[in-house]
Amino acid sequence: MKLKKNINNKARQQIHLLSQNAMRAYLSNQISVTDQCCRKILALDACNPDACNLLGKLAEKRGAFDKAKESYMVGYQRHRNHSALIASLGLLHGKLGEHESAAGYWQKFVKLNPRNPDGWQALAGEFSALQQWEKADHSTLQALKLAPERAALYANLGEISLKLRRHQDAINYLRKYTELCPNDAEGMYHLAKAVLDSGDLDEAFELFQQTLTLNPEHIDALLMLLRFRKATSYDDVIKRAESILGNPIATPNQRAVLSFGLGKAWEDLNDFDRSFCHYAEGNRIRQEMTDFDIEFEQTNADLTKKTFTAELLSECHTNSSNGNEFLFIVGLPRCGSTLLAKILSAHTRVTDTGETDTLYDTIGVLTSGNCDHIQLQSISGLSQTQLDSAADQYRTMMQRFYGSSEIYVDKTLPNFWLIGFIRLMFPGAKIVHCTRNPIDHCFSIFANDFEGSLLKYTNKLEDIAHYYQIYLDLAEHWRTTLPAENYHEISYESLIAAPEEVSHSLLAFCNLEWDDACLNYHSSNSTVHTSSLAQVRQPIYNSSIERWKRYEKHLQPLIDALGDTAMPQ
Repeated sequence: MKLKKNINNKARQQIHLLSQNAMRAYLSNQISVTDQCCRKILALDACNPDACNLLGKLAEKRGAFDKAKESYMVGYQRHRNHSALIASLGLLHGKLGEHESAAGYWQKFVKLNPRNPDGWQALAGEFSALQQWEKADHSTLQALKLAPERAALYANLGEISLKLRRHQDAINYLRKYTELCPNDAEGMYHLAKAVLDSGDLDEAFELFQQTLTLNPEHIDALLMLLRFRKATSYDDVIKRAESILGNPIATPNQRAVLSFGLGKAWEDLNDFDRSFCHYAEGNRIRQEMTDFDIEFEQTNADLTKKTFTAELLSECHTNSSNGNEFLFIVGLPRCGSTLLAKILSAHTRVTDTGETDTLYDTIGVLTSGNCDHIQLQSISGLSQTQLDSAADQYRTMMQRFYGSSEIYVDKTLPNFWLIGFIRLMFPGAKIVHCTRNPIDHCFSIFANDFEGSLLKYTNKLEDIAHYYQIYLDLAEHWRTTLPAENYHEISYESLIAAPEEVSHSLLAFCNLEWDDACLNYHSSNSTVHTSSLAQVRQPIYNSSIERWKRYEKHLQPLIDALGDTAMPQ
């Protein structure tokens, strides 16, 4: 279309009038009138930014996103400082998941409109989608300076602060949000969850109760009380959960999470038959949502052993001290790893990074170019330079997210499958494998609600047993192929029976001097995000030892499937 460079006064007046009519029609949802007015404008001014913007909005309403983008760009190419067009492009790219592009448009918007809080808030949203938390934090703070009473900004800053591990800041922001929006159950829940993670269980339980006052059927608040507060009577929380569970409109996910929560509550009340029925029902529902394939797991384990041979793992490395600042705690869920990490992180030289996908993502990019997929077969084609580069990437991420530390403890348990990569990338790293009584371990897995592609085996006693045997076989492989100065095993039972002795041995393995704080770990104010949250806020106790015996009559399928491995090693 030929551009009309010179527009006379009469045409300008027509455009002005048509623009007013188009906007009124758009706000009144008169689609055809808006379209007609805009096209008349474009007949007079082919790149009129207001008309292009409104036509783009109409195309978005129809779901014609390509047409919308095309319309916006026609106007933007001639009017690159038109704020409404820039905002529309930012919103559209964000809606389409094109967050890099969206952030670029919003950055231009706030440069043109530095005192517009909406622009800063939108920019923060795109940075959050990109997981660029420092930039998201900065942008949200800019919005807050301009709109200090905008409640949503405090909620956003709370979430961002949690991502940046600024836990107390997160709690402060979430408190401010609940002051501004005292009737928002979801806001109250997020504050309660942050307080729970910080270790103030009593206040957290009170806030969860307030959440339920605002919304009596808030499933997550009920679950937190069922999981982390010890039930002492058949109280309103249990009754409310049972009522929702019996409601036919409850979703499968709601029924699953409440079943696990009620299993824990009835276990607290020593009604183990009723408890097991709830655990079994939760697992039955979860099993219907998954597609566990034991043959796939066996094949993967065999390939792992075939790939990471003793010869490969014993080869000379260019820098045998590379990775001596890293300690990896590995194993299966419910092995006592959180307790072990808390003991270690109480040491002044240690930082607990919790559970993170960073290593998996790094190895995925290294082996396949995709952080979501690890290609084992590609290991033979990797050079030491590539391995060292991947190690540096992991190191940089640890430093960025967790600050400077002499020792980082990564307790992402599925890294058990990545021990071969750890050895090649970080020959100086320490690896601690947490073990546990097989029946106790398998039942504890069964009694907890797990989700995720690496935990599909957790919903049937026989599947857990078969997976456990694969796990034990792979553990034997690592035990026989890794040097003792890098690989160490600790059983949960030995840690409970002799915590000081085992802790001394662990610190010696890690080349750390003794620190009395390690046995006073429960006084630490560091955050915990696992199902062991309540337990690690207490001194060491032994009530989980031989827990399975309370459920023995229900566990014969597990015992039979475990066979000889059912006996403690």
